[in-house]
Amino acid sequence: MHQFNQGAFDIAHSNSVIEHVGLWESMQAMADEVRRVAPAYFIQTPSFWFPLEIHTRFPFFQFLPEPFRLWLLMNRDLGYMKQAADIGEATRLLQETFLLNKSQIQHLFPDASIHTERALGLPKSYIAIKR
Repeated sequence: MHQFNQGAFDIAHSNSVIEHVGLWESMQAMADEVRRVAPAYFIQTPSFWFPLEIHTRFPFFQFLPEPFRLWLLMNRDLGYMKQAADIGEATRLLQETFLLNKSQIQHLFPDASIHTERALGLPKSYIAIKR
């Protein structure tokens, strides 16, 4: 993996990536790296609270019990996700995306202002901006 120098970039941009890097520790590592390599950044991520889960395009998917989400993944194509072949693949698909709320994104980027993009008055995504 290539290691960039501190401040190697004028600005860093990420659109709907941080929710895919893994568990919280990996999200924190990405946020730390963004802040290390660029003094300014623009990081966007979908909101946990938006009723249409953007990756599956299934209403309220993120609020459903895990066993039902796994069943859906094994029995249907959902948005960008093709029907899983087995429980292992369904579990992997489920664990590939962790939607964040506003306080989580603020914690990851404490030196940024957090902007909420809204659709129909609901929080669709969050954008961490440091100028």
